[in-house]
Amino acid sequence: METARIDLSRKWIARWLPLVAVLAMTAVVYAPTLTYGFVLDDESQILANPDLRSFHFAPVFFKSHVWAHMAMGPGDHPPPYYRPVFLLWLLVNYQLLGTSIAGWHFTTVLLHMVATCLVYLFGRRLTGDPIVGMITALLFGLHAAHVEAVAWVSGVSEPLAAVPCLGAMLCYLRGRESARGKWWAAASVALYGVALLAKETTIVLPAALLAYEMLFPPEMGTRQKRCARAAFGLAPYVLVTAVYLVARYMVLRDTTIQPIPTELLLMTWPSALWFYARHLIWPAPLSLLYDFSYVQVFSLTRVVIPAVAVLLLGAGIWCCVRRNREAKFCALWMLLFLLPPLYLPAFSITELVHDRYLYLPSIGYCSLLAFVLRWILGRVRGRAALAGMSVIVLAALLYGYLVVVQSRPWADEVSLFRNSVMVAPSSNHAFQQFAYALAQQGHCADALPLLATVVDHEPDNAKAVFGLGACYFHTGNLETAEALMLRTIELNSHYQQPYLLIATIRLWGKRVDDAEWYWRKAVSAQQGPNEERTLHCVRGEILRARGDFRGAIAEFRKELEVQPGNQEILAELNATEVLVSQSGHD
Repeated sequence: METARIDLSRKWIARWLPLVAVLAMTAVVYAPTLTYGFVLDDESQILANPDLRSFHFAPVFFKSHVWAHMAMGPGDHPPPYYRPVFLLWLLVNYQLLGTSIAGWHFTTVLLHMVATCLVYLFGRRLTGDPIVGMITALLFGLHAAHVEAVAWVSGVSEPLAAVPCLGAMLCYLRGRESARGKWWAAASVALYGVALLAKETTIVLPAALLAYEMLFPPEMGTRQKRCARAAFGLAPYVLVTAVYLVARYMVLRDTTIQPIPTELLLMTWPSALWFYARHLIWPAPLSLLYDFSYVQVFSLTRVVIPAVAVLLLGAGIWCCVRRNREAKFCALWMLLFLLPPLYLPAFSITELVHDRYLYLPSIGYCSLLAFVLRWILGRVRGRAALAGMSVIVLAALLYGYLVVVQSRPWADEVSLFRNSVMVAPSSNHAFQQFAYALAQQGHCADALPLLATVVDHEPDNAKAVFGLGACYFHTGNLETAEALMLRTIELNSHYQQPYLLIATIRLWGKRVDDAEWYWRKAVSAQQGPNEERTLHCVRGEILRARGDFRGAIAEFRKELEVQPGNQEILAELNATEVLVSQSGHD
């Protein structure tokens, strides 16, 4: 009996120890991200999101788009994103972690590790070979193209969608083999619904299941009966998809997608596909922004060469996988999950491609690489086998090194956009975002000449004009700052921040009535139910200048509800409370 227990323990260790090692390596390479800050959408989606303050807001997520809590700035339009599960993830994290930056990064890395574990199970169940599963998980967990999805807190939508998507696939595979197939099928359909509500790109999963049915048809019955059985089995997924599309339409019908001429899409797709293919094969150098735009004119370099490269790559993959059903399925998985990112009209024209969109397609790519490496290992013995294992280890080390190096820019916005400018020096958008990041981080002296260049080239760019004025404000040139704020208001009268900045300038000049007038203009300029940040803070400063200390304290506390943990506002609140105590009020 004791011997049997020891054998069982050894089998368990032999089965799961490689996966534990893979997860440990994944955790190690992403451990530095725990020290990174909030960047980009993190601030507006988390810190400035009042809907995360209570679980009572959870039902609202199923009736609104991702950016419903935000007042749109000049020229901004909400993207067509309906992701209630993503918002629920933010809500749960906020309730558990508050504004703990390390905690948010920890849960993001943890979710990526869960996805890596599911990739292992996917590879093992698909092939029946735990070595293929282990190699697939190793390559997936350490693939540097995932940096954007893991090092960035708001990029968590990718692993958040991948986990239920993989779960749905695994339940589907288990259901085909189990006596309790109906329960597994029901679980698969339910997880597919969760994946859809996490991110819309998982909508191609039923197509992947259909591909699996075509490649691995049940052996019982005629071809006609097998097709009917497959159609019956996939019908619930189609029904869930239809319900999701109706709900999505009802929520997003007020959002707009810029129509793009078909010829532009056709000419741009080869470059987009080649971009993603290159970053799957060699994920470096990576950036948040790339010098990538719609192809306006048919050309050799931007249409013909990328198209030929993609076709040759596709032909090469087909030649390698055509005799292996499992490899065929992985290639189809990669292709199917690359289709949603090709719907370019859904994206901003300055951000048509992103590495995070490779999260789900990379499962198929890493599986194909795993097949190749497993094939090599199966045909060598002795020292050659050791050399084959060394190749896998070296590949893992190289991938891990790329992750560590290329995750560093995500530490803060200045580093992030400085890297974007280096990788995409011809991108005006990267240049502008670098200037804005410098200004927001308080590096106004460095940001001023950059923003001045942007305004010279785009004098009607309200965001750039405001950024330049804010820099002059922080460097003490209040007259120029106020003139630029007035210019911003001319360009967009619903932009609240210029009014608030002018109110602050007038307040510093002891013109309290003027400050009050501009503050009220900011209130009247508000669009939607959500208030602009600093609105209550400026009001508090005005009330304090009038001697209404209690009213000021109330306003500062309201501002802290919008910006919890903001040290500057806390300092204003504490200073006002000191004035109350000195004046003898309770």
